[in-house]
Amino acid sequence: MAVHGGKYVPMMALIFCFGLMAEESESIVQESEDTVVEGAASQADVLQEPQEDILNGAAQTAPRIRNARAKEKRADRDRLRTADVSNWVGDLIIDIAQLNLNLVSWDSFKVATGIFPFYIFSRMVDERLQSMFFDDRIRKNENQMPRWAHNVAERCIAVPVTFFGLSYLTSRNKELREASRVFLIGFPFVIFGKEVLKSFEWGISKRPWNDRFNCKKRSFGGFPSGHVAEATYTAVMFGMRYGLRAGVPLGVLAAAVGITFLNQNRHYLSQMVAGAGLGTMYAIAANKLVDTRLNDQFSFGLTMNEHGGPSFALSYQF
Repeated sequence: MAVHGGKYVPMMALIFCFGLMAEESESIVQESEDTVVEGAASQADVLQEPQEDILNGAAQTAPRIRNARAKEKRADRDRLRTADVSNWVGDLIIDIAQLNLNLVSWDSFKVATGIFPFYIFSRMVDERLQSMFFDDRIRKNENQMPRWAHNVAERCIAVPVTFFGLSYLTSRNKELREASRVFLIGFPFVIFGKEVLKSFEWGISKRPWNDRFNCKKRSFGGFPSGHVAEATYTAVMFGMRYGLRAGVPLGVLAAAVGITFLNQNRHYLSQMVAGAGLGTMYAIAANKLVDTRLNDQFSFGLTMNEHGGPSFALSYQF
C-alpha cells in the first residue's frame, strides 16, 4: 500500500520535534535564570562571612559548595526534562486515541448521511463529466489545463500544513497553538484512512480513463480522493474555529484541487465527494478534541521521583 500523502508525515514529525525542543528550552532557560540568582545569592553569603572564617579556609570551601549545588541543579534539570518528554508523549498518545474515538459519533453519522445523496448523484454523472476530458475514440485526454496547474494543485496542501506547523511552534495564542497541534496530529490519520480505503479494488475505486495512467485498462486507487480529503479536513477544521476568514480561502483551495483533479482525469466527481466526506468527519473529530484540550483541567503523565525511578503523575488545574 503506497502512502502517496506520506510525504507530509516527515514534515509534521519534524515540527513536533521542534515543538518539543521549544518547550524544553523554555524550562531550561527558566531553570538557568534561577541558578544564576541562587549562585549570586550564595556568593553574597560568602562575602558576608566574618573575616576570620575566610582566613580559616571558608574561601576554599565555598567553590566546592557551589559546585555541589550546580551538580544538584543539573540532576534536577535532567529529571524535569525527562518528565516533560514523558508528559508530552503521554498527552500525544491520549490525543491520538481521543481523536479517533471522536469519529464514532452522531456527527460523523450526520456527515455520512448528508454526503450520501450527493455521492449517488455524482455517480450518475461521473461518466458524462469524464467524457468531456477524455476522447474515447482516440484514447487520449482532451480539454486539459496546463500541466503546471496539476502540479500546483497536487502540492498546494503543503502551504497550510507549513503555516499551521509554524503556528504550533511560534504562536503565543493558546487556541491557535492547540488547534495547530491537533491539526498536525489528525493529518496523518486522514492520509492513513484514505489509503486503507484505496487499497480495496472495488468498482467504485476505478479511476477515470487517463492516457497518463493506462489507455487499455483503468487503474484502481481512486476512492476516495486523498488530496480533496486533506484539503477539506484543513478547510472545515479551521473554518469551524475561525469562521469565514479561514474557511473561505481554505475552501477555495479545496475546490481548486477538486476542479483540477477532475479536469486532469485523476478522479471521478463521486470520488472527490467521498474524500470531502472523509475530511469533514476527521475535521469535526479534531475540532472536538481542541475544545476538550482547551477546557481540560486534568493532566496525566509519566515522571521521575526523587530517587530517579519512574512514577505516574496526575494533576488538576484550579
